[in-house]
Amino acid sequence: ANLSYNDNLITIIPVTESKANGILKENALIYNNALGENTTLCYKPLLSGMNQEIILHSPESDSTYSFKLNTRKLIAKQNCNGVIDINNAEDTTIFKFSTYIVQDANGRTLENNLKIKANNPQSYTITIDLNDSILNEADIAYPLSVSLGITLNTSSAIEDTVIYSNRPTRNYGTRRYHNIGYLDDTYGIGRMLVKFPGLET
Repeated sequence: ANLSYNDNLITIIPVTESKANGILKENALIYNNALGENTTLCYKPLLSGMNQEIILHSPESDSTYSFKLNTRKLIAKQNCNGVIDINNAEDTTIFKFSTYIVQDANGRTLENNLKIKANNPQSYTITIDLNDSILNEADIAYPLSVSLGITLNTSSAIEDTVIYSNRPTRNYGTRRYHNIGYLDDTYGIGRMLVKFPGLET
């Protein structure tokens, strides 16, 4: 998948031996079994970027998935909140990769580990590692959704974030969905903050 803004271009490609043909359905590009059996890889356009979703259909699905990120002249950095910033030479953020959201069919949020490794100045490997023991718990409802938002960092768009009572220091501003009110025991209660462009205060 490619995402471009002005003269900036990034490419994200799954690291897999599987081959799959894309199907365009309901404004989404879908690849069945692209990451192995019992998986679906889906890309959907957003207002200011795109959403990448891995769908795991059974406990037999793999728990680790990797993607190669090509940034051309941009530099990728992962901050303390787990968000990956793609910056230019002036250290201005052009693109943002949110942390992954992992939810089961009942909306239960699961923990995951996101890592980025530099292969060279313009190539990186992003790895999402799910917890094997959690994936095989009896009360996990399949399919699982593993969702990542990739967005443009432009000042002309509305800026919003959610603050969760049980995780008040974590940054979730680049996530596709914000939950207001009680989410679950892990995140607690969500409160929304919105900044509109053009307003001085």
